[in-house]
Order: sequence, then C-alpha cells, then structure tokens
Amino acid sequence: MILVLVLEHVYCTETPPYNQGARLTAYELVHEKFPATFALLRAKNVAAVVVGADRVAANGDTANKIGTYQIAVVAKHHGVPFYVAAPLTSIDLAIPSGDHIIIEERPDREMTPASLRRASTAGIPPSMSLPPR
Repeated sequence: MILVLVLEHVYCTETPPYNQGARLTAYELVHEKFPATFALLRAKNVAAVVVGADRVAANGDTANKIGTYQIAVVAKHHGVPFYVAAPLTSIDLAIPSGDHIIIEERPDREMTPASLRRASTAGIPPSMSLPPR
C-alpha cells in the first residue's frame, strides 16, 4: 500500500537513548524543507502520528525506540491516526511476529545526558519497545 500524506507541519519529539528526535529527525525534516518544530511531547491539533521502526515482522508488528508504545497509546486514545514509516531494510520476513523480535538492551551509560547526571536507574535499559498495532 502506498500512502501519500500532505504535511503542513511536523512536530517531532525526543527519542532516548540516542536523542534521535533532535539529532536525526528534526535535522532531516529541516534539510528536506519540511516545516518542523522540535517539541517535548507537546503539540496541538495533531492530524496524524508517524513513527519509525527499527524492525518490522512478517505480520506487521514493529519494534522501535523506547517511547513509541506510549505515543501509540496516546494517539489511539485521542483518535489520531498512527502510522509507521520504515525503510525496506527494517522489514524481516523471517521474523513471524513481534513476539520473536529480539529487543536490544543498551548499557545504562547511554541513558546519561550531556549534563553527565544519570537520567535512569542503574541496569541495562532496553532501547526498543513494541507498540500496539
């Protein structure tokens, strides 16, 4: 299925642990001349939510950075359409469903912000979650 969306404005949020919202998403949107605003989980009049995916299983289940699940739940609660946009390289037909996606775990030091204060508890926090479909 090919979906064409006309974007009037994009609000991108932060994505731990690598700050991809500011470092990658916002940069690429501005580079491609999309009107974009970096927002920390705040936006009004949202028409749709689009997230990326690190892995897509054969049945369509997806795994993406921590926080994707919460965004999907909030979108569903507010009746906002939720879409996943991912490159073909993220699709793995050998993985039957999200139950078989291996969730990455990253060192807790990667959760330390630039201020060098710990932003999470000690341990090995997962760096991906499985949002509902």
